[in-house]
Amino acid sequence: PVGEETQRARIAHRWATTPGETFPMTDADIAFGRARFEEPDASELDGSAADEPPPGWSTWREWAAWRWPSSG
Repeated sequence: PVGEETQRARIAHRWATTPGETFPMTDADIAFGRARFEEPDASELDGSAADEPPPGWSTWREWAAWRWPSSG
């Protein structure tokens, strides 16, 4: 994870340079996300920790595209 100052600078930069591709974030939004973020461990980062996709899905990619349509 990045420090809060770095995160806020990145958010401000995105908002200043590509406002049509992002959305405003309040202090509460940032705090909410930071409080819930779980840093991935080494096995998650290298892909070796991936379990089977949820029942009804043949791949994680299909599940992710359904869960977050913009990711497909």
